Amino acid sequence: MDITRPVPGIDLAGLVEYGRKRGVGLWLWLNWKALDAQMDEALPLYQKLGIKGIKVDFMDRDDQQMVDWYHRLLRKTAEHKLMVNLHGAYHPTGLVRTSPHYLTQEGVLGAE
Repeated sequence: MDITRPVPGIDLAGLVEYGRKRGVGLWLWLNWKALDAQMDEALPLYQKLGIKGIKVDFMDRDDQQMVDWYHRLLRKTAEHKLMVNLHGAYHPTGLVRTSPHYLTQEGVLGAE
C-alpha cells in the first residue's frame, strides 16, 4: 500500500482545490501501519497538497510501542499543520492538552 499515491481515477489535487474554493477542507483516512511505513514522505506531501487532516485507523492497542507511536505521530503532524482524528484508539489520556491539532479519537465498539 502506497499512501503517497491516490487511488487511480481520483484527482486528489483537484478535489482539494474544489473544496478550497468552497471553504471545505479535505481529510484523508489512513491505516496506521501504512502511515508508519511512509510517515516522513506522506505528511509533507499532504501539507503541500493542502490536506487539512488525517484520520488514522486500526491501532487497536495501548502498549508502550503504540503510545510512543501516538506521540511521534502528533509531533510530526503538528510540524506539517495537519489535524488528527485517531480511530480505533485507546481511551483518552489528555493528549489533546499538549496537541491542540489532535481533535478527537474514536474507540472500538464504544468500549473506551
